[in-house]
Amino acid sequence: MCQIFGRKSKAIIVTCKAICEYIKSKHVAIAHVWAAYTIENPQRITFVITVKQKSEGTKSKESVRLEKLIQYSFVKQYAGDFSLEGSEVIKQQASHAAKLDEESYENLQTCISKHSEDLMKKHKYLSIISACSKRSKGFGASWELLPEKCIVLYVQKKNYIPIDEEPFEASYDSIPVDVREGVFIPYGHTAREKLNPVRMGCQIGGDCSSGTLGCFIDHPQYGVCGLTCAHVLLNPLELLHLETYGMMKWPLHGMVKNVYQPADNKSVLGNVVQLIRKTALKQYLWNGCGFVQSHRQTTENGKFP
Repeated sequence: MCQIFGRKSKAIIVTCKAICEYIKSKHVAIAHVWAAYTIENPQRITFVITVKQKSEGTKSKESVRLEKLIQYSFVKQYAGDFSLEGSEVIKQQASHAAKLDEESYENLQTCISKHSEDLMKKHKYLSIISACSKRSKGFGASWELLPEKCIVLYVQKKNYIPIDEEPFEASYDSIPVDVREGVFIPYGHTAREKLNPVRMGCQIGGDCSSGTLGCFIDHPQYGVCGLTCAHVLLNPLELLHLETYGMMKWPLHGMVKNVYQPADNKSVLGNVVQLIRKTALKQYLWNGCGFVQSHRQTTENGKFP
């Protein structure tokens, strides 16, 4: 049909849409279906079928025998189940301390800013655009991780292109492209809600003030802690004490200083364990930081994400 009508013709689009609906109706576990082609065979239509994962605590993951239900060419993908390529590249980068220099990073970000809006409009299953110091090639038995700065495009299913779209360019502004699998999933909660697990940017507070939870660190003495500005957790007298002594360990005189999330003095997230004050540019600029140790069960293993 593609050779007769053309892959992007109305006849093909309407027919594939009807087939997608038909395939989805064949089993309750089928979450989404879309028609695709590959660069190697642009005239052959393959249907990408996303199958729901069974919830934890139920019996073993249901095996949907799509080959017995569907007579069309298809590939099956479980929801949220992606190739390990992206995570393996990140691991390799971390182990080799591969970092982008400032000039390279700025060039990549300029390119991303220039093309991201247009790319997102043209490619509906493009989810994330990022920069990387390594380019992945031939993931699998012949995998190579090339020392080449690139733009990374994360898609729902690598090597499969929606029938009404064109492939990505091999490069943008002479910067090569690396396509990997992955999606961005918005959390859907506000910073002022009670979150479990807690996340960067959520609202926290002490007994008299509130602010934002920053990043997480693995402290050599206190373990996994959250980082925030000290004015979020201290009263004016305590701030003055910190300015005088430069560092404080809590609890002082046996008094525990609770940290709440959200800042409603109802839900205790943890307690303050250490505060540090720094100065900059020979000016007495106070920018104290407070370490927060959590008591809340944040993930299955009780650790911060």
